[in-house]
Amino acid sequence: MHIIGSVLEVGAIPSKKTLLSMKSLENASEKIGINLDGPYEFLDFKILQGNSNSMDLFNDERFDVVLCNALIEHDKYFWKTLAEIKRITKPGRTIIIGAP
Repeated sequence: MHIIGSVLEVGAIPSKKTLLSMKSLENASEKIGINLDGPYEFLDFKILQGNSNSMDLFNDERFDVVLCNALIEHDKYFWKTLAEIKRITKPGRTIIIGAP
């Protein structure tokens, strides 16, 4: 699957190991990350400084795909992050969350 629309990675890091660096995202129209640290610019994406519990810097239904890996299990207020992910994802689009 190759993603063409806008993508957000919650908990992105400036590294080739971050999800935004995946080959399947190379044709995404926009790639943005959010992290408590930042901001960063890396390869073909930006990582904004922000808290996933309150992503007010993004409008409702902003992204086609939202990715989040290895973050939720460390988030004391994970339900707030899940609600924000739902809010900023376009209806019927893709949310992928990984947790060990």
